[in-house]
Amino acid sequence: MRILIVGGGIAGLTLAALLNGRDHEVLVVEKTKQYIDRGYVIALWPAGSRILKGPGLYSKFELASQPLRKYVVKDRNGAIRGAI
Repeated sequence: MRILIVGGGIAGLTLAALLNGRDHEVLVVEKTKQYIDRGYVIALWPAGSRILKGPGLYSKFELASQPLRKYVVKDRNGAIRGAI
């Protein structure tokens, strides 16, 4: 089956890896030319990280990750809205 995925973020690329491993023809389109200037963190909670086991990426993810010890949500004014 031929599948088009629009968006090359973590969800789009993970889905592409899963589908590609199941013999689908996958095309991912993304408007960003490079990810170098994108300063963001990818955080996966335990339930979400299990998806990486399907395409065989979990061990690489585990080796490259850092544990999330603190998580703070701030509003646009910098006031803390929640923390873990």
